[in-house]
Amino acid sequence: MRWLPARTPESTSAGIDVGGDRIRTVVVDHAGDEPEVVGVRLHDGFEGDEARGSALAETLKSLPGKPRLVAAVGGRGVTVARVVLTGGSRGRPEEIVRWEADSWVESELGETPEDYAFAVDLDDRDLVADPGRASAPVLAVAARRDLVASRMQMFQRAGRPPEVMDTEATALHNALMFAAPSAVRGTCLLLDLGSTRSVANVVAEGELVFSGSFRLTSGAALDDPEESAGMAADQLDTLTARSSGSDALEPGRIFVTGGVSRDVTFISALSESLLVECEALNPFRRARFAPELTCDFDLDSQAPQFGIALGLALRGV
Repeated sequence: MRWLPARTPESTSAGIDVGGDRIRTVVVDHAGDEPEVVGVRLHDGFEGDEARGSALAETLKSLPGKPRLVAAVGGRGVTVARVVLTGGSRGRPEEIVRWEADSWVESELGETPEDYAFAVDLDDRDLVADPGRASAPVLAVAARRDLVASRMQMFQRAGRPPEVMDTEATALHNALMFAAPSAVRGTCLLLDLGSTRSVANVVAEGELVFSGSFRLTSGAALDDPEESAGMAADQLDTLTARSSGSDALEPGRIFVTGGVSRDVTFISALSESLLVECEALNPFRRARFAPELTCDFDLDSQAPQFGIALGLALRGV
């Protein structure tokens, strides 16, 4: 593809999704009233860590100017969950959420909290200091330290570490909210099937409340769509139960991204298994593209696999 070097580097961010045998890159310009996609690139056809590192180095060198680089970690070593703080709780919000996250890692993952790095999105820092305030949910992210370090080292060896290390779950959530604003109503699931790992998000009233890894790959789903749909239904039921706690979450829709989302048989079988409306999500369907943008591949057919890269690039500069 051809990048657009005339764009102002200071106003752009590049989301790079490294997964399996493919590297997907999206560059977004944030200078205007709304985000504009100024670059899309797909690098594939390589095998092994060494070849992947070379492909990443080539991708980084090809970026126009020096956009802000945003990457992500994902897989079983990453979990995202909502923690509820209540008015009058003792201690600082960060400490309370960290304690809750530690408990989650021990009870749900069966691992040692010290092996994990934590990040917290606190929208209401005054909650704990005011006993009269209502409860407030905050998003807690736990990621294995070695996983984060490995991903940072991979980019460092390729020539440039990212300015931001996000998670695949939150990137996919950004892409969902961008492409399907109607997802702010009710409860929905977002299922992203990759070649080596998959992510499932639970979204309630537009808020990401839980995300977990998913034991089904795009290859398996394409090989046997109907059996894979049944397996996916069982796993999604379990995931929804884990995320809801005492609250009943009944998803009204399921969005599917990744290459398998183009398989009508899988989408139909998943819908029948769960008795829920399922639809393939094209993350670019509401995107504004730069008029000069050209791609050396069919973006319409490949678009579903760019959810993570677009979601990362949508982070402002």
